[in-house]
Amino acid sequence: MNTNSRTKLLYIAGVLGIFSVVGILLWTIIADSKDAVITIFSQPTPTPISQKISRENLARANLNLVFVSPTSVAVFLDPKEELISAVQLQLKYDPNVLTDVDIIPGTLFPRPVVLTKKIDSEKGTIFYVIGVSLESNNPVVSKGTVATISFVRKSTEKTKISFLPLTKVTSFGIDQSILNTATEVEIE
Repeated sequence: MNTNSRTKLLYIAGVLGIFSVVGILLWTIIADSKDAVITIFSQPTPTPISQKISRENLARANLNLVFVSPTSVAVFLDPKEELISAVQLQLKYDPNVLTDVDIIPGTLFPRPVVLTKKIDSEKGTIFYVIGVSLESNNPVVSKGTVATISFVRKSTEKTKISFLPLTKVTSFGIDQSILNTATEVEIE
């Protein structure tokens, strides 16, 4: 056997010997530990944020429908220092008295995102969802106008616009609505 072949064989034997020793050491470590787990890829486990908030403490924000002009009403929000991320409005009006109803964003949310806008002129309902933009992702803490509702009056009879049960106000970090009161408006 020449020297070159012999060197290769010694090299291979040395490498196999090292792998054998490392393997035996790993097996010994694992065998000695009952609950040994080798993790190749680790993903952090989310830690739930536990908030023990009673319903009375949670419901803080107030929504009010405010008469602005003979043809418009504002939806005004007082968040009571909560971080507001979105508002969902479900409103009812009399379609026999009010027509050509529309709803547009107010000034509360800078660069607002309107997620849903459905006006049913036969049933007299409005379903409207508006919130902070994903770009800014800045919650709102100040009082302000969520939206403005415009309309044309068919008659001079008294009517009202009122909130329905699906009206909600959401806040960052809280998975329930924080709406406390929602006050309707009478239009004379």
